[in-house]
Amino acid sequence: MNESKLVDVCQQIMQGCCYDNVYFSSCCLPPFENAPIVSNPIIIIPVSGKIEVDYCSDGKYVTKTLDKNNILFVTSGSYFKVNYHVDSVVLKASFITSGEMYLCLRKIDKKSNEVATESQAYISKIRGLYYSLLDVLAEQTNTVVGYRKLMEAVMVYCAEVVATSQVGRSMKTEALFAGIKFYINVNYKEELNRQNIASEFAISENYLSRMFKNKGVNRLWDYLTELRIERAKLLLENYKLSVKDIASHCGFTGSSYFCKVFSQKMNCSPLEYRKQTQE
Repeated sequence: MNESKLVDVCQQIMQGCCYDNVYFSSCCLPPFENAPIVSNPIIIIPVSGKIEVDYCSDGKYVTKTLDKNNILFVTSGSYFKVNYHVDSVVLKASFITSGEMYLCLRKIDKKSNEVATESQAYISKIRGLYYSLLDVLAEQTNTVVGYRKLMEAVMVYCAEVVATSQVGRSMKTEALFAGIKFYINVNYKEELNRQNIASEFAISENYLSRMFKNKGVNRLWDYLTELRIERAKLLLENYKLSVKDIASHCGFTGSSYFCKVFSQKMNCSPLEYRKQTQE
């Protein structure tokens, strides 16, 4: 993996690229098919080429074509879907928690329909940046001042990435683990298993399992299951979708299995949970 590419992109952004538009997603409508719900904010920045993004904003579904002069800010609890029509390079900055961020540079080859990770980085201790972005979002502004604040936050982050780009083995492991969690968080609706996740990152299945064990978090399968349950809770709380639709949206193989797992985790059925949260 070529780390210099990520450094070059970060430096280009820091040199003062002028963005025409910064778009914000929201969660005002039920998610459409194949659109994962994100638990923490994601910033999507096209570096070259163009991408088409579907998302929800201001009470309606929106489709925007983004190039290097546009940014999409995907807010916590909302969703998006990216469509690639031409060869592109996209930078994604994902907040894993309020104090951690994962940066990923991805190259899309439309002819072969392949998406490859060119470079990635993991940064901790970015709590100040996280809350700066939340401040921008809270203002719900479409002014130039709001754009400038958002870009200042992005550039601060990029500066930190550049400053820590020459990292040791432990930081590379952190970046890999952050990338795996990000991949699961975005693709939880798919038929994920240990084999296809390990294959996506070109590592062994045993090494994948060891990473989750050594990091002191849940086992891989437990992590995925809890993530799906959290997404299901969001849908039950905010949308009048059927249990069958929610099971499908959250990657469960059927509504019966979904109800069984949900009841085990929450000590109540999905419909009972919905009723409790709406009382």
